[in-house]
Amino acid sequence: MPRFQPDPAIPARYGPDDPVPPNRLIAGVVVRRRTEPAPGRLRPRVDVPMPCCTRWARVLAGRPGEFRLVVCTSCGLCYEVGLHDENDTWDDIPNYLAVLTVLPYIDVTFARPKPKAGAGR
Repeated sequence: MPRFQPDPAIPARYGPDDPVPPNRLIAGVVVRRRTEPAPGRLRPRVDVPMPCCTRWARVLAGRPGEFRLVVCTSCGLCYEVGLHDENDTWDDIPNYLAVLTVLPYIDVTFARPKPKAGAGR
């Protein structure tokens, strides 16, 4: 089996403001995005824009070096998300830079339970 050779014309990393064409979201590509604080103060969470579409993912801000698995429910792409603390704020709200690594395709089926008869009437 031939080994996968990345195309040198395809960038392997995209910055926070770089647009990412959908056909470039292949396994191993790294996309950086700025985050926004999620509402609520129960546990520190941030909203991360998905690189594949206009949706946002809510990620729990853990310790440095921790990674989270995020799956886009509309596109089906899987990402490994790591948050890096940007200590350049003047207020007490931490800012994070999300580093999303595209994972190889995982067959994920999203199913919603069937509504019960007469529900919602």
